[in-house]
Amino acid sequence: MQTVISGRAGIALLLEGNELRCLRAGSGEIVRCRERDVPHLLGDATDLEFLDGAKISEVTRRLELATAQAEALHLALILLDPELPPPVRRAAADDLPDLLESPEIRGFVEGVLFSRPLAGEADLAGAFAFSAGGPGAVHDLLFRLRGLQGEIAEVCSAWDQIPTPVFGSEPDRAAALAAAVRQGLFRDLVSTRAAYEPLDAFLARALSDEVFRAVPNAPQILREWVLPLRPELESPGGAALETGIEQIRQGLDLLARARRLPPR
Repeated sequence: MQTVISGRAGIALLLEGNELRCLRAGSGEIVRCRERDVPHLLGDATDLEFLDGAKISEVTRRLELATAQAEALHLALILLDPELPPPVRRAAADDLPDLLESPEIRGFVEGVLFSRPLAGEADLAGAFAFSAGGPGAVHDLLFRLRGLQGEIAEVCSAWDQIPTPVFGSEPDRAAALAAAVRQGLFRDLVSTRAAYEPLDAFLARALSDEVFRAVPNAPQILREWVLPLRPELESPGGAALETGIEQIRQGLDLLARARRLPPR
């Protein structure tokens, strides 16, 4: 069975043979649908997650998580939007803490918010005010977001400097960006920079991510991404960095092959 999940649309599409069915978040009911219904069901959602061979229980779990992640991000953006009425922003501040208690949901929200510097119109001061007196999860998120704007700008600029041919094409570039954001690589690199941790540790974690490793030319993309953050490695250390990435990749490939070998 092949499955497409969209948390933004709150729906999972299940294709088995020639039969197409759909599952809405929170309903638990799987109903038949037609191919011509797909554009209506997904709308303009771009947060598509593809699963192959997953059981219904796993599809349900992933759909509920994706829906909660999309809702939490939506509430966070509402909280930061100065053009929305105060009651709406206050309601978002009230609803967001419970969602942020989940590490998977909080990680997703940070993964998106840490992928670009805040727009000039974002109202952090107002967000702090509307969340004052509430649970600490929202304040913690806002403090981190405010304190890491410098690192976020550096990491984002380094990504933007990667030449498009490294990705292959503009669509390939967009697909790689979506994968990096979805898998939390921007958040991870921002946190690594802020903590003055070795970038080699980030590279190892990024290359062990199965989703991002599937991106064409992933090792070279990562190399180009971190080089502006370590200018002393441009020459001759750039070659050393590339060698290190290749060693990490080969080690992960060997481990993956070992896991697929039958037991003796």
